[in-house]
Amino acid sequence: MSYVSDCLLRFRSLPPDWQEEVGGLNAYRKIITLEKKHGVELGFLVMLLTIGELAFEDIEEYLGKKHNLAAEKSKMISEDLQNEIFAPAIKKLFAPNGPAFFAPEFDLQEEMRNVSSVFESNLTNSLGAGQDYLQDLNVKIFRILNEQPDFEDKILKDLFSNTEKITEKPLIINKKRYIPSVGNWLNDFIKHNGTEIFNNVALTRYIMNSSNCKNLSETEKKLLTKLIILYRNIKFFPESMNGVPVEEWEIFPVERKRDLRSKARKVSWPPRTEEEK
Repeated sequence: MSYVSDCLLRFRSLPPDWQEEVGGLNAYRKIITLEKKHGVELGFLVMLLTIGELAFEDIEEYLGKKHNLAAEKSKMISEDLQNEIFAPAIKKLFAPNGPAFFAPEFDLQEEMRNVSSVFESNLTNSLGAGQDYLQDLNVKIFRILNEQPDFEDKILKDLFSNTEKITEKPLIINKKRYIPSVGNWLNDFIKHNGTEIFNNVALTRYIMNSSNCKNLSETEKKLLTKLIILYRNIKFFPESMNGVPVEEWEIFPVERKRDLRSKARKVSWPPRTEEEK
């Protein structure tokens, strides 16, 4: 995972109020105004400050190195960012005694246990959960994978060991009847499609034409489709995210609610220097 991708995921793991205050439409307008005033791009810097990757006392040094700005100019930008972006956010979101600044605590071992339990025994409910729950779960998984890459093998193993039934009728594999569990359905899919990465055409062909899928209800087909996408996202990550904007990377597939307001509030936080790319 690239440095910018990691920063984006850490930003998304912040409480929604923080994301709105420093990355929403009003904050974005302020950032654009400051960029025009000072002639330098500031969006990525704001994100670094928000996730605690950069301390406020280091802003002047950062601007000097990244944008070759004089100390006096860097100091002016630092003061404007604190006064226009962060001071109002802190005043609005925190009590007078002040915050623990900024990122929430992340207990790696506890979160690994929580995520493992989902893959081991609570997968069906999770696949059918709402957007907010799944996005939060995906952020946790990405943060774990960033610190423990081997965790990918663990949750993939849990996926194939999962005995939860996701359909009613038994599976027929090699003329034998099997419980229609998570692991058995994945084995049936691999039997038909192999172990290489696959596209949505292959997935749709399996759902529509395979003998075990023909008698499924629409609800069961939808759940099975989500399961197979989940398998692809884990097994072939990051190749499975090719062509997908970083802010929409996912492990659990998410049915996003798209509207003009949410689109207008989105800030892409593009990389600002060659080193940051």
